[in-house]
Amino acid sequence: MQLKTAADALRGNAYPGRGILLGRTPDGTHAAIAYFIMG
Repeated sequence: MQLKTAADALRGNAYPGRGILLGRTPDGTHAAIAYFIMG
């Protein structure tokens, strides 16, 4: 699996449709999950 920033992942795709973003703080104490639908 290749790690990408959200900007890099979405930049080349005019209509991504739907997606899931996962992230965590550098110290690993907090995390976030986002699900999106476009259209």
